[in-house]
Amino acid sequence: MKFDSSKIHEMLGKSDEEMWREIRMIGSARGVTLPEMPPSTGEMQKIRHALGGAEKMNLSQALSLINNYRKSGGK
Repeated sequence: MKFDSSKIHEMLGKSDEEMWREIRMIGSARGVTLPEMPPSTGEMQKIRHALGGAEKMNLSQALSLINNYRKSGGK
């Protein structure tokens, strides 16, 4: 799964809450339900790091982090 690099950079410039809201919207459009509450700051940093390297890789690492958070019920 690839995203436009300008879209990724735009997301990285947002607050954790704004970025999580956008991630939830993207997930929802693809049939994935994510918790409303954003992950911890540490987990969001991991997601940001994974997305920041998205130009060099696909988004599997970021999606894995998000999926783990979803499976935990947002805890």
